[in-house]
Amino acid sequence: MDFYQLIQRRKSVRVYGKKPVDIERLNDLMDEAEEIKGIISQIDTQFVLIENGWEQEEKLQGKIGYDGNVVRAPHYIVLLCAPKEGYLQNAGYMMEQMVLKTIEYELSTCWLTINHGGHEVKDLLGIQEAGIPVAMIALGYGQEGDVEAGKKEDNDKLSLQDFVYDQRWGRAPWLEEIKMRGLATVFSHIGNAPSFRNRQPWKLIIDGDEIILTVGHKTQEDGYLLIDAGIMMIYMERSFNEEGLMAKWSLYMEALDGIYEAYGIPEYQKIIGTLHI
Repeated sequence: MDFYQLIQRRKSVRVYGKKPVDIERLNDLMDEAEEIKGIISQIDTQFVLIENGWEQEEKLQGKIGYDGNVVRAPHYIVLLCAPKEGYLQNAGYMMEQMVLKTIEYELSTCWLTINHGGHEVKDLLGIQEAGIPVAMIALGYGQEGDVEAGKKEDNDKLSLQDFVYDQRWGRAPWLEEIKMRGLATVFSHIGNAPSFRNRQPWKLIIDGDEIILTVGHKTQEDGYLLIDAGIMMIYMERSFNEEGLMAKWSLYMEALDGIYEAYGIPEYQKIIGTLHI
């Protein structure tokens, strides 16, 4: 299944049936998880499967999920990361790849926020492996009649003019040029990227063969913004790859005052990196 097919089928499921996933199917999924690469290779990571999900509700209440409301599921997958520079972007980049793999296995899933840091969640779940829980998803078979709470309708998506700028912040792109460059399909699919509470906090600046990714939201915590940035990074990279363009990221790990000034980027935005296409 190609990337565009996967993201068209992607949805967030928050109500699960009691039936567990067959252990062989789970093992195959976790074997494939070992092939998922991060955007920053120096950060140690590991996916951990929590098989007995139904037994975790009381422990996890208030610790995961929007406003601490646990999504009950037969299984969970937790991504552990070493807390190094860039680990949140890296976690978003990796866990969204795991979400897309679950679609290939015809399983249901949804992202779960980890509230107040991951150390307590790690202890409650009895995880022994090294690293901090940074990202988590529910896993199982969706219950019939579940509301697809995380699936954006077309009228909820940002229009291209709302999140793509031409050479400078706030300057609308010339749509005909985007079409002539064969990028219209790419940006249409990038707009499907999921985000925390569907806030879609990203803005892109096109400058020739480079696209600068920024994220920002006045009421959203930095941690969620950076995880959202990682999700957008995999969507951008895979979308361009799908069109035969070998895209490569350069990440920024420190404030770049010159770029803020050159492109007129507001101070509340975080510059994440540049995609070279």
